[in-house]
Amino acid sequence: MWIAAAQKLENSLRLFIPVATAVLFVIAGVVTWPVPYLGTIAPQLALVAVYYWAIHRPDLFPATVAFGIGLLHDIVNYLPLGFSALIFVGIHQLVLSQRRFFANQAFLVLWIGFILTMLTAIIGYWLVLSL
Repeated sequence: MWIAAAQKLENSLRLFIPVATAVLFVIAGVVTWPVPYLGTIAPQLALVAVYYWAIHRPDLFPATVAFGIGLLHDIVNYLPLGFSALIFVGIHQLVLSQRRFFANQAFLVLWIGFILTMLTAIIGYWLVLSL
């Protein structure tokens, strides 16, 4: 009986890992680190989580979770509400549409895909903020 309850708890925690890592990345993205000028070169860590989980476990990280992570990102970074959520859902859908290509690729190909994804997100941020 205890073993079954422990297994159910373990399975529930495994389902929560993608959301937990994305939330931790959002929080780590707003923490001030004692490294000068890090904020100007640091990537958006929340987008790292969206990219990774959209490729490797999209069943545990649907677009609604990406939307929620985007809202949290907006709140902690004092951005207009829904701004990052729009970008995160767009990136999630873009990566999800290319999942077949990325699924069994080498590490270098995944990094090149991440660089292109990050450029797309940065351009999206710039375009929307310019309006």
